[in-house]
Amino acid sequence: MRKVVHILACGKSGGIETLIAEYAKKSSHNNYFVFVWEDGYYEQQIRECGCNTYFLDAGKTGSFKATQELIAIIKSVKPDVIVTHHGSPMIRVYVTLLSILFPRIPVLMYVHCDAKDDLSGSNGSARKVINITAAKSAKKIIAISNYVKKSIIANFKAKPEKIEVVYNGVDVSRFAERCLFVHDPVRLVFVGRLVKVKGVQIALEAIKICKENGYNLSFTIVGDGEYREQLEKTTKELAVDKNCSFVGTRRDVPQILANSDIFVHSCIWEEGFGIGIVEAMAAGKLCVCSNSGAIPEIITDGVDGFLAEKGNPKALSEVIMKAIDNREQWECIQSRAIMTAHKFDMEKFVEQLDEVVEEVANER
Repeated sequence: MRKVVHILACGKSGGIETLIAEYAKKSSHNNYFVFVWEDGYYEQQIRECGCNTYFLDAGKTGSFKATQELIAIIKSVKPDVIVTHHGSPMIRVYVTLLSILFPRIPVLMYVHCDAKDDLSGSNGSARKVINITAAKSAKKIIAISNYVKKSIIANFKAKPEKIEVVYNGVDVSRFAERCLFVHDPVRLVFVGRLVKVKGVQIALEAIKICKENGYNLSFTIVGDGEYREQLEKTTKELAVDKNCSFVGTRRDVPQILANSDIFVHSCIWEEGFGIGIVEAMAAGKLCVCSNSGAIPEIITDGVDGFLAEKGNPKALSEVIMKAIDNREQWECIQSRAIMTAHKFDMEKFVEQLDEVVEEVANER
């Protein structure tokens, strides 16, 4: 058993936080979790499963004091490995700083998204220098997909042999409740953050096209975010508001998926992985998704789901209509989708991440 310090931006709701909270429950190592800016629901979940947590509150105390507290924690815990999560400049700086201050402790740099996204925003040139320096300083870099690995090589100038791919995990047992017959109207569903890059607006345009071609559909949109108001306005502008329902953030996602037919994920950015897609596949849903980022690493078009051209409502509508028209294929595709989802089971994720930690600890 190794002592491992994980550094995260916050403990509130988010994909990284959800993943790491599940890891905390199942990991064989002795894990300590440091939250730099905010605590929250997932910090509490991690603490309640018996792990030590620390909250630096950098937003109030300032980055200098927070860094001093972090250094004191490292000195006190004396970890075998440090793992940094999130791509904020401050946490990337920690990769380099801790590598210098504690040269005998390997520091791992986790990249949870397309690397070029970590360079976006203000001070892009400074972000690039920070990330390239961090990638050079880290003992190993963990990428959540082969697509993300390629983006790290291209954007952070990292050596390929330094990067380990560890696919995100999903607790597939949560989605064992399944309803594999087709409803009338056919029930489409999206689950995720309501931000522009998730491309729900593309799905709404596709539904309009399907409706104009005589297809009877409903679309349930699960989640919340800054783009929700605009999406609700768009449903009215496209005259599909009677077909669509916004249900907000829900805790009963497995049940919602079980009672749906087709999962639609029409993102317009390069998706680093796609946890929501794997969850839908675990529930035996027919998935129609953009062919962007790492999604083709999850879905094989026409085998365990369907891919459509990114950002193209017409192409998406054609795939949806084709899927509906070929219902005799559904059972086979759904069975394959369930099998694919098990490749990304949470147990496999935890085992692989634990192995990476053990490997770098042994190289000290």
